[in-house]
Amino acid sequence: MFEMTRVYHLEPSLIQDYKTDDIAPMYGRNVDGYGSKIPTRHWVKVKNRWRRIYTTIYSNIGTNWIVVDKKTLVVRDALDLDSYRKSRCGSPPKLSE
Repeated sequence: MFEMTRVYHLEPSLIQDYKTDDIAPMYGRNVDGYGSKIPTRHWVKVKNRWRRIYTTIYSNIGTNWIVVDKKTLVVRDALDLDSYRKSRCGSPPKLSE
């Protein structure tokens, strides 16, 4: 038999804050732009700690995720971030501020 893998999603209510870098780091991807842990320019604060949102991209489709307590949490198509932004009525500050 095979073991089922469970997918955990980041709940918007867990996001305490959100910010972005001016540009995304260039490491973590191959020359074609694909990779399993590509850093994005987006950050979320969950459980009082800033966590970078990473993406895994192969074959023109990607999944955004963060790690919390050794669990990978999927960030659903930026819907979680949009929910956070709408609840705070504004755009996120730049990381350099």
